[in-house]
Amino acid sequence: MSTDDLAPPQPSARGQPRGATLLLLLFTVAIFANALLLFLVQPMTGKLLLPRLGGTPAVWNACMLFFQAVLLAGYAYAHASARWLAVGVQVPLHLALLALAAATLPFTITRPPPDATADPTLWTLGTLALTVGPVFLVISAGAPLLQSWFARTGHSAARDPYFLYAASNTGSLLALLGYPLMVERLLTLPGQAQAWRVGYLALLVLAAGCGAAVLWRRRRSTTPGERLVPSESRRAAAPVSWRARLGWIGLAFLPSSLMLGVTTHITTDIAPVPLLWVVPLALYILTYILAFARRGERLVRRAAWGWSVLVLPVLSLIALNPPDFRSTQIILHLVTFFCAALVCHGQLAARRPDPQHLTEYYLLISLGGVLGGVLNALIAPVVLPTVLEYPLVLAATALATPLLIGGLGPGPNQRWIDLAAPLGLVVVALGLAVGALPPGASRAGAIVLGLLAVATFGRPARFAAGLLVVALAQAHFTLHQGGQVLRLERNFFGVKRVLRIPDGGLHVLGHGGTIHGAQFFDDPVRRRDPLVYYTREGPCGDLFRTLGFTRPGTRVGAIGLGVGSIATYAQPGQEFVFYEIDPAVLRIAEDPNYFTFLSDGAGRYTHVIGDGRLMIERAPDGHFGMVLIDAFSSDAVPAHLLTREALRIYLQKADERGWIAFHASNAGLDLVPVLANVAADAGLVALHRHDPESVGAKSASDYVVMARRIEDLGTLPSMPTWRRLEGNPRRAWTDHYSNIAALIRWR
Repeated sequence: MSTDDLAPPQPSARGQPRGATLLLLLFTVAIFANALLLFLVQPMTGKLLLPRLGGTPAVWNACMLFFQAVLLAGYAYAHASARWLAVGVQVPLHLALLALAAATLPFTITRPPPDATADPTLWTLGTLALTVGPVFLVISAGAPLLQSWFARTGHSAARDPYFLYAASNTGSLLALLGYPLMVERLLTLPGQAQAWRVGYLALLVLAAGCGAAVLWRRRRSTTPGERLVPSESRRAAAPVSWRARLGWIGLAFLPSSLMLGVTTHITTDIAPVPLLWVVPLALYILTYILAFARRGERLVRRAAWGWSVLVLPVLSLIALNPPDFRSTQIILHLVTFFCAALVCHGQLAARRPDPQHLTEYYLLISLGGVLGGVLNALIAPVVLPTVLEYPLVLAATALATPLLIGGLGPGPNQRWIDLAAPLGLVVVALGLAVGALPPGASRAGAIVLGLLAVATFGRPARFAAGLLVVALAQAHFTLHQGGQVLRLERNFFGVKRVLRIPDGGLHVLGHGGTIHGAQFFDDPVRRRDPLVYYTREGPCGDLFRTLGFTRPGTRVGAIGLGVGSIATYAQPGQEFVFYEIDPAVLRIAEDPNYFTFLSDGAGRYTHVIGDGRLMIERAPDGHFGMVLIDAFSSDAVPAHLLTREALRIYLQKADERGWIAFHASNAGLDLVPVLANVAADAGLVALHRHDPESVGAKSASDYVVMARRIEDLGTLPSMPTWRRLEGNPRRAWTDHYSNIAALIRWR
């Protein structure tokens, strides 16, 4: 059977009874609303938890684990209900569960946070289970269950109800784009929770209407064209093989992993732009909509050709990562990912089973998506030194491309080549992986192997193996690009690379495209000079020089360590307390083989591992002369460090004349207006200096400093480079309100 034979019928209002049209509209709106509400739950919950638990890995891993597990449980419930319960039992059961879950609304967290020294995982799982667990579970089951009900209505489109999957994904897409662009900026968290509650009650009414319709239409057929479909008459559906089931899982796994991989690559290695992660996720959902739409098979074949043309250039870009044409690189990565995801989802649509197996089909698709997330979020950071999962899975997509599957017949002597060629290529790949070849040789070898991969086009196994070797060779080259790699460490927070640049003996700590610090390691004269955002000529130098004159020896608390650059400003005996969330950064900064700012500093330093806001709250009141918040240079801006409640904590930990300073440098966001507003809300004086000069090892930077009285800031207000900020207290961010989208530098 061709994919054209499987194309879902798209009924229109024309030529159909009015009741059939209304029935289709009812189910479409209900499935759309179900997905919309489901996708709004997760960001709302994240904002509720962030101020209480911070952004530690245990929190985010627990949240991801919870939502994935409950989503699977919801799909399992839908499958079990559709398989073992009569529809006359399914409908009242699901409506009862929806009504019972409504008792947990609106979302609030009243449990006290866990002890600061305890692992928050169990507390997070328990809190989520008590707050959003019942609602998320029952809504997760909504899309497959409602489609299963529609398949039993006797509607003319009920023989192939999978087109309703497009309505579900449209709701998901709207929620994804609407939350950061509209919901977050218009409503506080309590307002969001109340609006969501109203939407949930509307969904309950829609689900009741769908249930009533399916029960009524099972008892009465309005027209001959709407008699019960054969599956509802207990016709035996074609059995589903385990090979088909594994195919569903694999075709869902590939784009799920690719989506996370391309997001990590473009937001760290190319451009750390906030909210850029929304684009791959939106494209991912869009491919589901297109793949299950009418005539989606044509788009799938075009996407297959596009992927086949783009895959090698994109694998080369991953290795070369040229500093120029970043927007072009991002577009190429996104287009290639879009083509790959559309190919996989198109293959899923072409292999959809009889509606009797609908809920199992969606359950296994969900399982494949979860496995993709587990690979990228949990396994890869532990077993792979770099973001290698992205190019590897991109290469594996060759196995799903319809242009390759069956593209060429076996021919004479082809079968043994299909076995031998991939095996030989894998041996070469392993040699590259362990560094058997120097970088130059691996780069040349990658080009040759790329040509070999093209030559094997039409043979999926050989083509995928060729691309696999290209990916590994390019990764080997990437590790040594730009200088000598002194240390490479990967964890939940990403890949940290300490690079030695021979010219000047410069050591640099990088996280993708973000530089967290640098030092002229070999030069004893310049070794103590802070670089990048922390130079003595820039605003950071102004802060510490003025603080040293007005309040010598005062204690400094810093949220964010980097390589410890500011330790060079310490006076003899002065104490610096660093709060750092990433233990890998601390290990690198303290190792004198890489950086010596901490060991060479004249003062004393201590460190605390954990989320800065939560950890500094444990310090004694009035403990610091200056609190410096330095955690905003990457794309993942911790909004909970910029709120009214956070500023209250900083002020409580600073003494009466204390300063609250923010290193606000960020290529993607303009954070200065946010800081001006929270300062005005707290009644503080705020000054800002922008240093646009970026030359050599010095980077452009922005700093904002606040104090209770202008005289507390010493000579800073009289410096022409510092300007006073005037903010709007009514626009201040709080733990219940923030608006990242409004700060994006659209250029």
